[in-house]
Amino acid sequence: MRIRKLLLVVGLVAMVVVAVFAGKQVLQTMGVLDPPASPGATSSYTLEDIYNRLNSGATGGQSTFAEPTAGPGTGTMHTLDDIMSIAPVRDDASGATTADVAADKTFWGLDAAAGDWGWQTGTSATCANCTGTLSAGGRWCNNGDGTVTDMTTGLVWLEKADWGWQKPWRNPSTDCSYPLYTCYDDAHTRAGILCDGATGAGLGDSSVLGDWRLPTLEELKALTTGTEPVSSGNMRAFSGVQSTYYWSSSTDAGYTLSAWVVRMYDGYVYAVGKISSLYVWPVRAGQ
Repeated sequence: MRIRKLLLVVGLVAMVVVAVFAGKQVLQTMGVLDPPASPGATSSYTLEDIYNRLNSGATGGQSTFAEPTAGPGTGTMHTLDDIMSIAPVRDDASGATTADVAADKTFWGLDAAAGDWGWQTGTSATCANCTGTLSAGGRWCNNGDGTVTDMTTGLVWLEKADWGWQKPWRNPSTDCSYPLYTCYDDAHTRAGILCDGATGAGLGDSSVLGDWRLPTLEELKALTTGTEPVSSGNMRAFSGVQSTYYWSSSTDAGYTLSAWVVRMYDGYVYAVGKISSLYVWPVRAGQ
């Protein structure tokens, strides 16, 4: 009886050994179990390389894999959380767009048209005379000569927004006699007489008579919209911005005795009779 039991146990053990051996052969055939060997040569950037690239722009270099010579100790490398904390974050509200950056200049930001966040190339108009100080958002360039360039349009504005003072759009007076010449004392004339050396304008831009003019409604309205909008409460690169209305050169098509104006307090657009005396803010094309 004992012999039978012993034979039965031996038989069961033999069956297990055969099954294990057969299973191993199957796994090896399938490529699941490979003989132990050294890893192939690999190279890659480390987390520290990525962190330094984001943090300081360091180039970094790929490292070749090497077997560790000791067990892990106290970590000294930046973690994934550290890397995420300095990674660029999408900003649809105040992030720079292609229109905010000079043409052909690259930056990491938002393509407003496509809605893509990443490497972009600027499309903003540039001005040869923009050698002054750019505003924080890059839209306004104070040229240091009494002018400010809107980098989104290339238009050049008089830095002193109160120089033009208050004039009627077109003066209906017919008195052109000396010494008043009131028939010429209007917004168009005031903008047109501006040039380098004009009294009180603070200009040193080499502009001549005829360079400056009244802005169109769209040009004037654009001052108060878009990136870094101008208002009497936030003058940006300008001075003397009044909280009241400024003339545009655009006539109200529905009532030709009125012209369009923009209130610099809040950007409100309105049509006003041309005999009203409102502020004049001259503009000229970029050079």
